[in-house]
Amino acid sequence: MMQGSWFVVLPDHEAVREAAVRLRAWAEQEVRHPSGRPWLLGRWESSEVTTARVGDHGAAVLGRHVLTETELATRLGAVAAPGGAERFADGWAGSFHLVLSVHRQVRVRGTASATRRVFTSCQNGVTVASDRADVLAALSGAAVDVRRVAMRLLSPQVAHPFGEHSLWAGIECVPADQELVVEPGGRSRRTRWWRPPDAVLPMAEGAERVRTALQASLHTCKGAADVLGCDLSGGMDSTSLCFLAAGQSSRLATVRREAADPGNDDVLWAQTATGYLTDAHHLTLGDGEVPGWYADLALPSDDWEEPYKDIRGRAYRRAMARRMAGLGARIHVCGVGGDELFGSSPAYLHDLLRLRPFLALGRLTTHRATTRWPLAAALRALSHRGTFDDWVKGAADGLSTAPRRVHLDWMPRLRLPPWATPEAVELVRDVLHEAAQWSWEPLSPSRVQHQTAQHVRTAGMSVRQVDRLMRSTGAGMAAPFLDDQVITAAMSVRLEDRFSATAFKPLLTQAVRDHVPPPLLRRTTKGDFSFDLHQALYRRRAELLHLTDALRLSELGLVDAAALRHAVLAPHPRGMTLTPLEATFSCESWLRGLDGRNLRPIHAKGNP
Repeated sequence: MMQGSWFVVLPDHEAVREAAVRLRAWAEQEVRHPSGRPWLLGRWESSEVTTARVGDHGAAVLGRHVLTETELATRLGAVAAPGGAERFADGWAGSFHLVLSVHRQVRVRGTASATRRVFTSCQNGVTVASDRADVLAALSGAAVDVRRVAMRLLSPQVAHPFGEHSLWAGIECVPADQELVVEPGGRSRRTRWWRPPDAVLPMAEGAERVRTALQASLHTCKGAADVLGCDLSGGMDSTSLCFLAAGQSSRLATVRREAADPGNDDVLWAQTATGYLTDAHHLTLGDGEVPGWYADLALPSDDWEEPYKDIRGRAYRRAMARRMAGLGARIHVCGVGGDELFGSSPAYLHDLLRLRPFLALGRLTTHRATTRWPLAAALRALSHRGTFDDWVKGAADGLSTAPRRVHLDWMPRLRLPPWATPEAVELVRDVLHEAAQWSWEPLSPSRVQHQTAQHVRTAGMSVRQVDRLMRSTGAGMAAPFLDDQVITAAMSVRLEDRFSATAFKPLLTQAVRDHVPPPLLRRTTKGDFSFDLHQALYRRRAELLHLTDALRLSELGLVDAAALRHAVLAPHPRGMTLTPLEATFSCESWLRGLDGRNLRPIHAKGNP
């Protein structure tokens, strides 16, 4: 039995009969084509799925939305017009999958942020789709592609063109900005449905659009529950959402986890915010009330699809979801995506130099003063004209190099941790060299827009897993900053207005200034949890060392156990240096969770 929510989309074709028989053994719900053949099979909450049928056309929206069957049917009635299918969901708030069946042609789409993903496999010569790779892997008996496991050891995590892949051989992932189109005969193709917008809106107009989009997104979070849960860490992202949510009809219940570091000023800002939110219920979780960071790092994963990206907080998320559900919340709002959309990215200087050179040079002076960039290195980075295709082709050659002092390229250079074996390095290089044989386009011609879209996808893939995990014990997770309408609104604002070396998240500040008390908008710091993470890792050190005695990753030839033990014992000067360790133990936890599932690792070859 497949656990949790899932669905599979089948074309209206006789060849899927056998697949449908197998899926019905796991499924609890079914929606049929007009022909009577199965269209959707799976397990889902009825409150999150809206379907409509007009003649031979059908539509289904699965996820967080406020659409009614009547509204869906009205839009479906016009779908036969030119471009109707491509623009079907324009203007809808929320986070959802869209599935259409028009003239027996099936279309399946997720979200631009990858909070909703689409995977495919071939069954008897026709393409079937699902929102979960592990469901299709179970359906087809797929094996794990060891090369893809090795890729998960890379830093930073990448989404395009290397990271949007299933770890199961034969199970493909549709990129977040593309939709799957399955023709009546069962053959499939992909079309691009979303592109980062041109950054042309002035601050005032852009901030208004961001605020409107966020309010619409929060409206979809209410659901049928009277209580809406929300993080209130003290950071600007979650604080802004709390005050916007306070204007909704649901009662607000906030939660904050106490930091171990006495120098973390998040607590002061969170306390100030709670003083204004007098009608909300505020929950503070101290040490001992919930599991600490890395609490179940050594335990096998119960998510079979892929390694869990937020493994440091896996146990905490379960416990927190249970507490919020106890307060009556069915959805819990988080601020993930705020840093990706509104944080300062110096790569905008590269784009701004070509749009407004004098302004860019003035901004460069400010950035140098705050980052201590050497002038020569900064000028070299600004004048760099390499294409995205150049970056892809140079990725393999840069695997073992140190990061640049000034980074304004399309993305940082990729690095494997020192405990990766020579075989792992070779496997990763094979994948990167295969990619170099193809021609790749960036997600946007603008470097900073490309980076933003990529960072948003990485965040979305993490939120997707957290939501599934939290639902298993209580309230699910929603990340309004990662909804399509919010992303598009934020990325439409002019670069010189959106980014700054001196102002903290100027666009978000402008968007919520009429809802968040002025004292809270004057914050210019960001809480750091490095102390907490180092302390938690020290407490779990014995468990991790014991785990290295019999690593599944070592059995696959990907990790040198002795080098990994050394890394566990070594000091880490910054919290970011823990990220490669977390990625490695996340892969290990996932592989251990697959024990007993007839795992057949293979070194699959094929297009990247």
